Amino acid sequence: MTEVTDLQSESPACGHSACRQNWIDTGESECVQPQVDVTLHLRVYDPYKFAAAAVAQAIKDGVDPEEAASTYTEDNLTGCARMIFDPGQSPPGCQIEDSSAIEAGDVG
Repeated sequence: MTEVTDLQSESPACGHSACRQNWIDTGESECVQPQVDVTLHLRVYDPYKFAAAAVAQAIKDGVDPEEAASTYTEDNLTGCARMIFDPGQSPPGCQIEDSSAIEAGDVG
């Protein structure tokens, strides 16, 4: 049996309490960061304002204004949604792994 003191050098470097407990319980030093899946269902009632918000976010993220204006339009609502809800910079304390958006069609 391996003593805990023998594993000290292999303890998780991340410092997460959940990772440390996993290391104590299993001896595995791999980080076990939690994952959260988020689903949004969105109704766009003003495509022009929604596209403008995506353009503003893209410019804030460093996209050329002309490129942003031609990419994020009312005809590309899925692209707009991804720019607004999954911008280039993830919120503090997390990393957005992936995102997708589909247009569900006219529900009105």
